[in-house]
Amino acid sequence: MSRAGDAALLARHGFRTPDRSLVELPSGWRQDDRWLELIGVIGEGADPDAGLRRLHRLGGDVVGRALTSPDAARPLLHVLGFSEYLTELIERTHGLSGELLGDPLQERADVRAFRDAGIVRIAARDLTAEPTEESFRISATALSSLADECMTRVLAEAADGLPIAVMAMGKWGGDELNYASDIDVLFAAGDCDIQAAERAARSVMEAMSGPPVLFRVDADLRPEGRDGPLVRSLGAYAEYYKRWAQVWEFQSLIKCRAAVGDRGTSSAFLRMIQPYVWPERLAPEAIEQVRALKARAEQEIVRRGTGAQEVKLGPGGIRDVEFAVQLLQLVHGRHHPQLRSRSTLEALEALGSGGFVGDEDVAKLVEAYIFLRHTEHRLQLEAGRQTHTLPRSRVKLEHLARGLLLRDSAEGSALERFEDAWSRTTTVVRTIHERLFYRPLMEAYAAVPSVRPALSAEEADERLSALGFDRPPRVREAIAEMTAGATRRARLFRAIMPGVLSWMAETPEPDLGTLRLTDLAKELDALPHVLPILRDEPPVVEQVCKALGTGPVLAALLQRDPSLIAALHSERSTREYDARSHAVALVRRAGSTDAALGALRRFKEGHFLRLATHDVAAGADHSSFVGTGAELSDVADSCMDAALALATAEAAERTGGEPPGGFAVVGMGRLGGRELSYASDLDVMFVYERDDRCPDGTDARLFYAGVAERIISLLGATPPIFKVDAEIRPEGRSGPIVRSLESYLVYYQRWASLWEFQALTRARHVSGDRQLSNRLIDAVAAKVWRAALSADEIDEIRKMKARIERERVKATEDPRYQVKLGVGGLADIEFTVQLQQMRYAHTHTRLRTSNTLNAIEAVEEAGLIADRDATWLKDAYFLLNRVRNHMFLLRGLATDSLPARDDELERLSRSLGYGRLSRSKLLERYRRVTRRARRVTDRLFYGEE
Repeated sequence: MSRAGDAALLARHGFRTPDRSLVELPSGWRQDDRWLELIGVIGEGADPDAGLRRLHRLGGDVVGRALTSPDAARPLLHVLGFSEYLTELIERTHGLSGELLGDPLQERADVRAFRDAGIVRIAARDLTAEPTEESFRISATALSSLADECMTRVLAEAADGLPIAVMAMGKWGGDELNYASDIDVLFAAGDCDIQAAERAARSVMEAMSGPPVLFRVDADLRPEGRDGPLVRSLGAYAEYYKRWAQVWEFQSLIKCRAAVGDRGTSSAFLRMIQPYVWPERLAPEAIEQVRALKARAEQEIVRRGTGAQEVKLGPGGIRDVEFAVQLLQLVHGRHHPQLRSRSTLEALEALGSGGFVGDEDVAKLVEAYIFLRHTEHRLQLEAGRQTHTLPRSRVKLEHLARGLLLRDSAEGSALERFEDAWSRTTTVVRTIHERLFYRPLMEAYAAVPSVRPALSAEEADERLSALGFDRPPRVREAIAEMTAGATRRARLFRAIMPGVLSWMAETPEPDLGTLRLTDLAKELDALPHVLPILRDEPPVVEQVCKALGTGPVLAALLQRDPSLIAALHSERSTREYDARSHAVALVRRAGSTDAALGALRRFKEGHFLRLATHDVAAGADHSSFVGTGAELSDVADSCMDAALALATAEAAERTGGEPPGGFAVVGMGRLGGRELSYASDLDVMFVYERDDRCPDGTDARLFYAGVAERIISLLGATPPIFKVDAEIRPEGRSGPIVRSLESYLVYYQRWASLWEFQALTRARHVSGDRQLSNRLIDAVAAKVWRAALSADEIDEIRKMKARIERERVKATEDPRYQVKLGVGGLADIEFTVQLQQMRYAHTHTRLRTSNTLNAIEAVEEAGLIADRDATWLKDAYFLLNRVRNHMFLLRGLATDSLPARDDELERLSRSLGYGRLSRSKLLERYRRVTRRARRVTDRLFYGEE
């Protein structure tokens, strides 16, 4: 094969500079199956080009062994393909390359060689394993054990029999060491000469810290830090902790363990510190000291300007997880020994099991912590440096992503997938950190002298500003108003205020939301059944905060009817709760039409409030729209059932009875697809069936025309429950509002346009006689799912789409940011999918679905579109629908254009879960998904390559 063909083969295996790498390969390598297999394994690594070059540096013997068994050589090849630092360790450590190829492990008396071999072996296992919780625990524990053994060897030479105990602190103490960590230590001496112990400890630090470095040893966590003696007796430690220690020192002792040295001394040390770490009473200022320590660290990151790239100390980084966990341990671990774990992950799990942190938050934090720690490990392994900062170079970032076993896929390039994971992870961590870390903030904002004196107005305003409130004085006054006095309501709000402030701070309108809560609170005195719900159900309080802080729509529902709070509490599973039967029972029990409509409106608003607050709480998980749209459609179906029952009963009473034959409501559009948005009308068609006893159907037509008009009137009464739109029926406004089944069939047989059959792709039964609906849908199926679409028909559909966009997109709107009809918008997705359905559903019956997402998945399963195209369509479908929903919540108006103003766009991005100062994130994602969706539309709808 030509050199170009050789280079192409290497490129397919991930080589970035294949022409350069070819010089590393012997002539005839393409005819040697061993080389082909070896190239495949090298290509799995982060940098195949470097991996091949480094393999040759190890010599011909190593290359030969790798050729003999490329699969067994995978640990060595992954190490070589990731890190120059690790390669150098292999080169200088005799026999290590052979061990990575399967040779027995050697005994190494030299502690430096022992340490280097240990680092490389741990890294080899780490780099070849999926970056999971298990692989992190294995590598972190192994690194901690390696440090233990190195310290044991060095101490044995330096201590000369002295009863010195080395207490492990920090990540070493938690068995969570990383590759380039300092190891934090305390030296404690038993009954011996303290000066001799001091000299031994200094000898240990020098031997460990090098040069050459084994592990850098940091003893700054000792009493008085660098100014204090390196070694203390147990009595001296106890005296210091009793009199002078600060809270952060006790916080650091949470992770203390006996590492090496005299066991009697270390055991006595651990017993001695327990009452200081877990006191009976925690000083009132303890929490503030911990927070102040965290704030100083964050200010340093701000000063450096590296926060967005900081894996450890940046917003949403490792330290956010660790500080939140340790603060909760300090607060609750005094009375709950199960929380006193040295391991961050084990402590998180214990906090979840004990109910101190929600299961969902625990799962998210564990996942995030694992991702962050694996990222930190890869950063440090590349060059063997103690770094926690992401590189700015996209080439180096891609190398990092590949080191985490991310690869290019339909979801995006390896780099894009890492950036998405990074953004998602840091947002989740920061959000949960702020909620947990500031959870016990009640004493800061409520005047409760028995807990601690109230903060000054200036201090309180600073605290509120730090949480994210824009107008602290107004918010502070609102808090004072809600918590003043000795009423039951005031006591309740003093208790829940920490959570209120934390949750409200996450909303798009935290200040306005707090003011709305002040107004709502005044109404709760008359609702004694609601107060216990707020006291005992923190998730309900969170939902109320999100409702009030996310625009006028949800706030208006609560302000108009505060009893809807109970609807947030009364969640029911579908097995236990039949919404349709409940809605119909409500109107039938009502004593009048007005009472029936009031009950039905509360039914709808309660469900709407619950669904919307759950949607807001879903953060950046845009796939949540699927559940929201389906459940809201179920609510609409239930309201339609209730309105039909009410309208039929009224008509029967007026005319003396219901005529024979059936009546049904067929859902169309978004209702038919069970994908209602918050501002959707209910598109419907009304159908009745003639009966033999009424041959011309006149009585039935008149009766059911009145029922249909009454349904529209009932559901549209001010304020509307749902607006019902029947204009999609044959002949639109000019046609009769209700037709018989026979009339529909004649119309669709003789006069219907192609767009009307396209509309029927989304038809489904909604209410009334299900058999009648299905008979209509089945009868027109042959026209909808026809054997083939002609070229003229396809062109007609394309022209119709173009006409809709031309007529409905305003000249003032930027088509790039028009959610429905713009470039890559919902119309692009829906028309593309419906065209595929109409072209292929005749033979692929799975395509006969009214739901857009189901249709995308069906055409993907049928092999009619590529997996990547389906992914891109789904990504856009999820995001655009949620954007549309949240714009309605924030504005109170149905709109399809992204906000042009920065402040409105910022509120939208926060509402969608992107966090503070995140409008650029939203815009970037919006542009990416719509650009990709348009590419699919160009290919599949317009036939353009």
